[in-house]
Amino acid sequence: MNAAGNEKALPTAVIIGDSVCISGYAKYVKEMLKDKVDVKVGAATTSKWTLDGIDSGLNHMLGKGKADVIHFNCGIWDISLKSYDEDKGDFHVDLKGKRATPPAQYEKNLRELVRILKGRTDKLIWATTTPFSDDNGRHQGDDFLYNKIAEVVMKENGVMIDDLNSYMLPQLDKYQRKGDVHFSQDGYQFLAKKVSDSLLKALNGELKPEAFPINPDKPYTIEEREELTVQPPRGQKAVVTPDPDRRGMYASHEMQGKSLLIHTTTDWCWKLTAYDHYVIRVQVSWPGGEFPADDRMAIVKNPGEPTDLIVEETDTELKVRTWAVDGIPLKFLKQNMTIQWLWEKGILKESDGLVRDKDVASLTYSYNPTEQFFSLPNGGELTGQSSKRNYAANDPASYPAFYSNRNYGMLMNEVKPVWIELGGKRVKLTYPQSDLIDLFVIIGKDKDEIAKRYVSLLAGSGKSNLRM
Repeated sequence: MNAAGNEKALPTAVIIGDSVCISGYAKYVKEMLKDKVDVKVGAATTSKWTLDGIDSGLNHMLGKGKADVIHFNCGIWDISLKSYDEDKGDFHVDLKGKRATPPAQYEKNLRELVRILKGRTDKLIWATTTPFSDDNGRHQGDDFLYNKIAEVVMKENGVMIDDLNSYMLPQLDKYQRKGDVHFSQDGYQFLAKKVSDSLLKALNGELKPEAFPINPDKPYTIEEREELTVQPPRGQKAVVTPDPDRRGMYASHEMQGKSLLIHTTTDWCWKLTAYDHYVIRVQVSWPGGEFPADDRMAIVKNPGEPTDLIVEETDTELKVRTWAVDGIPLKFLKQNMTIQWLWEKGILKESDGLVRDKDVASLTYSYNPTEQFFSLPNGGELTGQSSKRNYAANDPASYPAFYSNRNYGMLMNEVKPVWIELGGKRVKLTYPQSDLIDLFVIIGKDKDEIAKRYVSLLAGSGKSNLRM
């Protein structure tokens, strides 16, 4: 009691999660923070379901006010594998089915959730999705993939991260129920200790977000959310119709493992493979050509385990990117097979962007007049220059690689000399005709990050002693 005889109000914490939270660690968090924090609990399943109900849930718990801290998660339901039953008109668990929420949609849903939640608190914590020991209607490793998607969104938006996944992973055999994503009561108490500690540290200013220099998504005000929220008529149930895979009229695509093949009407074929989330390999084969096996790469021998590509298809275009890249590395406009790069005004048209004659094959794209180019890894000025770059030369400055001040780099995967022209408002990469066009596009927030990823790519070729 204070001097006036009034009890001091406790700080308010909202924790939002699925059954691992609601039926699991939430009650223990309440016990552990009794007389310290007023803990309120909200429900989540898939990110879409959570997004649909977030406004009504927050209003129920907070009225028109704000929480001192919000701790939230959704993911286990998003990665569950489901198929659509045409006869019954609903989804069912199927290990051969698709994830309930594709990676691209999961990212979009999280960004919207963050915008809403940051309008209701000044201290927002994301809890990583807890691991599971076997299939459980999910693919092993999808918790890692979706947590990485979430990590990028949270870091870009200054959201604190409570890594429950890494915390629980060494304890799975001890705490997780067999054949289940849930945990024993001892396991829930174990998780509750971590959640309680994170809430207290956030309230005391001891838990900080990791800064990431990308423009954050603008939070909604409570008033904006009230204007945007549309409630369905009472008793009416939303109808979910699956979006079938569609083939384009002017181009088709097919997934082969973790790579994407894009077949064009002119018989040029593109193969896209993502590595380490921020690196995408682009290969182009002309009519009659073929892609070499990965163990016959020209320069990069063992680039690591390929990761997921996000493919978004409409009737008119095909967008392809890695989920961690803030943008679209490649956009194929189907009607005339125009290909647009990630970078503003970087347009590549197949009619003049891909050229092959008896001696060479070249790829050309235009660039912004303010763009500047530098060599990798040492940063020498290359803007406006044309040069023959030779990986075989014992000089890193002569390797066929460069980076742009617009936060991307390129590594030409070719042992023979290639021409790189970085002038005349265009980039032109010229390859010997005996090999296909093959390059790595590297995304990074600055030169140092791009250079580190570049050196990592070259490590398998015996060039890991490069110094930046």
